[in-house]
Amino acid sequence: MQDLYPNPVDRFWAQVDKSGECWTWTGYLTKKGYGSITWGKRQRPAHRVSWMIHFGEIPEGLVVRHRCDNPPCVRPDHLELGTVGDNVGDMWERGNPVIPALRGGQHPRAKLTDEQVAEIKRLRASGVTAPAIAEQFGVSKWTLYKIGEGTRWKHVT
Repeated sequence: MQDLYPNPVDRFWAQVDKSGECWTWTGYLTKKGYGSITWGKRQRPAHRVSWMIHFGEIPEGLVVRHRCDNPPCVRPDHLELGTVGDNVGDMWERGNPVIPALRGGQHPRAKLTDEQVAEIKRLRASGVTAPAIAEQFGVSKWTLYKIGEGTRWKHVT
């Protein structure tokens, strides 16, 4: 089956309604109402893709925030860069104190860092046994299994 929009940018804009003040994502929406699109072989938030199309890569450690407080909006002039702290501050200021889920090494109860998980994945790929890795990093074999199957720390490549 041939793709109607072989150009990824065209495929992106085919899923945007520009008829209102906000440019609304009409494709897949997450449970929280944010647009989502497969971009570069992985799912990405549509507002982040809009930012990248217009302004380039998003610097490490920054997030794309909505000035309009409308999750499906992808209009570039309604978006801005900021830190996670800025974003949380916006939520409190607007009376919407939803604390985002922390993943991986950001979580205060994490026993591993993102760098350690990357090293674990490298060691497993090179043939080092799970018991040896578990002992080296002080985690269970169950934790290694969950990392390996991609249900834990899946954001680490």
